[in-house]
Amino acid sequence: MFKRLYWLGFIGIIFATVFACCSNLRIGIYRFGGYDLSPLIDVGWRITSGQVPYRDFICTLPPSLYLLVAAMFKLRGVTWQSLLLAASVSSFLFILVGLRIVSLMRASFGGPARLLIFTAYSFGVLEGLLAVNHPWHSTLTQDFIVYAALGTLALINAQSVTRRHIVELGCHLTIAYAGLLLSKPNTAFPALMICIACLVVAGMVRFAVIISAATLCVASLALGTVHASLFQMLKTYSELGDRALPRFFFIGVIPTHTTFGNTDFSIFGLETVVVYFVLCPVFLLCLRLYWRNRAHLQPNAALILGWGCCLVSLIGLGTNVDIKIVDAPAMLLGLAILTLIHQEFTSPLRGRYVAACFSILFLAFFFSLTRARMINVGEWATNDCGPRILFHDSFFGTFHNCAVLPEILHNVDSTIAANPSSRVFFGPRLEFLYARDRISSPRQLPLWWHPGSSYPIKDQANIIHDFDLDHFDLLIFLKTDRTGMPKPLLHDIASNFHQIQGTDQLEIYHRN
Repeated sequence: MFKRLYWLGFIGIIFATVFACCSNLRIGIYRFGGYDLSPLIDVGWRITSGQVPYRDFICTLPPSLYLLVAAMFKLRGVTWQSLLLAASVSSFLFILVGLRIVSLMRASFGGPARLLIFTAYSFGVLEGLLAVNHPWHSTLTQDFIVYAALGTLALINAQSVTRRHIVELGCHLTIAYAGLLLSKPNTAFPALMICIACLVVAGMVRFAVIISAATLCVASLALGTVHASLFQMLKTYSELGDRALPRFFFIGVIPTHTTFGNTDFSIFGLETVVVYFVLCPVFLLCLRLYWRNRAHLQPNAALILGWGCCLVSLIGLGTNVDIKIVDAPAMLLGLAILTLIHQEFTSPLRGRYVAACFSILFLAFFFSLTRARMINVGEWATNDCGPRILFHDSFFGTFHNCAVLPEILHNVDSTIAANPSSRVFFGPRLEFLYARDRISSPRQLPLWWHPGSSYPIKDQANIIHDFDLDHFDLLIFLKTDRTGMPKPLLHDIASNFHQIQGTDQLEIYHRN
């Protein structure tokens, strides 16, 4: 009877995954922001059209993100639906490989334990899909973190497994660790080091060395598909401003943390409070139980892995400028691991932990329906931008948005049609139009304008010089929006361009 219930639990999660992946394709055609989505679309378009990251343009987005987007653009075309499909397919694949790893843990954990760990893993993957909807570096990094942690847990607790299963787990870890190496470094790199350290603590030093070498090879081969290298990637990261300080735990909550650059993040406040309200009681209870029983708990690899996942989640919560639910998966999995390996934690934690898992998933579904994160990253997606209308577009397909977006698209089309041979530059939040209109993106310029994040501050003079070399004829900006653009570049534009008649939403400049 109980065995049948466990199987129903696994089947239920798979059905929930299919439902979430399919509904994501539908929900994703409502509302479009601009700030985060423009570089996401532009980087995929640049690679699809033959540009090389780090050589032809400044790229600070992690490779795991742009490789996924470029691959889907090449397979399914340069459309918004391709991005939605990329998010759904990648999430579904993560769930499938997680299910396979859990099946390999049969000799190590009983049915209830495996169901608990798979629930934590799957809910973590689905949270990112539902809350964000499209591929994004923070959610993709969390997917690789929980994938790597699950594979590491299976290996360090492996009992009575065949050589074939060990090889299979090694393949999973190689892919997961390579994904971490190519993901957002603030959380991915600590997670990678923790996983490898767990293998060493578990006495698998030789295995750790082999997996590390294989990870470097796989990551290099993946970058080689777009003619980039690990050295270029790491060099770019090393030149960025300091984003490692944990300054954003209470972004949008504390008045001094409601702005970042020129962007208002006060709308993040409620989501931050709600997510902490769900996570903190369970995490603090686990911490208290550990401290109370610390004299009886022997340090081991699984203990390091569980607390390591929690630590990685805390790093993300403090350093990522995003809604906090995207950094919850690692903590949920870490708490599940601690619950499984310490019986002292099981009884007090079980009910609260399961409630937290379902609460976080419910929040993600609520954020999905309300398009909360899309509202956070784009003024065209806010609730006060006007009533929703249905429109059709070559890039967006059939889409629902307030009228300002199709108006902007129509005005841009009219402007370009009136200047057919002009070299066009799109300003902040409009960079996605290169892909939409199949216009060659400018070389040697950043994907978006954020000093110290989208480009190294020391390269500002070179960027201004390269802007001049591109010899743009036509500049198209949103009204009064020059977010993140260097002041010397704006002075250069004022000297070499004059404003021509624009529209209610756009400012248009022509070369003198």
